[in-house]
Amino acid sequence: MDTVAFERRVAALRQCLEAERDRVAGDMLDYPTPVPACDVDFNALIDERIRLADALARLDALRAAVLDNTPMASVWNHHPHGPGASAQGMI
Repeated sequence: MDTVAFERRVAALRQCLEAERDRVAGDMLDYPTPVPACDVDFNALIDERIRLADALARLDALRAAVLDNTPMASVWNHHPHGPGASAQGMI
């Protein structure tokens, strides 16, 4: 495997995910206050922030697994959002 090319791709993907995370964070900061708990749009931003954080964590796990030749099933089974994770663990 070409590890240099792999690392470049991972870095590019991480940059995209981080840029999107920063955009969501900015949208949340700019959101008019007070925000009611039932605000659908703000709650969607929260959900998106959670998904982006999870995607970044999975990217890190994937990178480590590929570079260490770890079986992906092992990585996913031990990931906080993997099989058996509760909704509480995702927040």
